[in-house]
Amino acid sequence: MSRRLPQEGGVYLQAEDECAAMHMCIGAALGGFKAMTATSGPGFILYADPYGWALGCETLWWFSIQDGSGR
Repeated sequence: MSRRLPQEGGVYLQAEDECAAMHMCIGAALGGFKAMTATSGPGFILYADPYGWALGCETLWWFSIQDGSGR
């Protein structure tokens, strides 16, 4: 994705953890951009803080949990 996204007119950013990634996505949403983030699983709990902040600010965004483990 890091190679393909710029070819399609997107921007790829590497965050230091899930909390930072979610804050970047919320900031992009507040700026009127589409954004996405992903995690490998255990780091999902770090989304809780920015998730609560986004709800409190009434930020328009979409949240989806995808399970790619084949279960």
